Amino acid sequence: PNAALQVARSGGVDAAVAVLTATGGAESLGLLWTLSASKGTLQYFTVQSLEAVVNTGRDAADGWRRTAALSTMHNLLCYDGHNLVLSSSAGSLELAVEIICSDASPSVKSAASKLLDQCCFDERSKLAAVNLLPVRVV
Repeated sequence: PNAALQVARSGGVDAAVAVLTATGGAESLGLLWTLSASKGTLQYFTVQSLEAVVNTGRDAADGWRRTAALSTMHNLLCYDGHNLVLSSSAGSLELAVEIICSDASPSVKSAASKLLDQCCFDERSKLAAVNLLPVRVV
């Protein structure tokens, strides 16, 4: 197996979440972002890990942490993490909408747009996203 999967299997996701929750550290968020981008690691991400990522994205003052949080959620969706990202009470999509409606930088807004765009790739994610967020005519 790849190195990321080995790290996830040995408790890497849980350890990174513990550090992220305690410190908001960019290093732990970076590790979660990396692990989320690797095939086979989805099963090691829990609702608690997603909540830690969303809370960090919501509370972060810097664009890097916000982008990393959004990109982590996007990666989880890419590996069929629909139930985790879209059905969770963590507020993933709400965070993306909040960021798009904010004065965040273009790169952070781009990451939020990519997360929302990922919800349009199959019927399962489209329905979950539409049921979660009000759709407004532009």
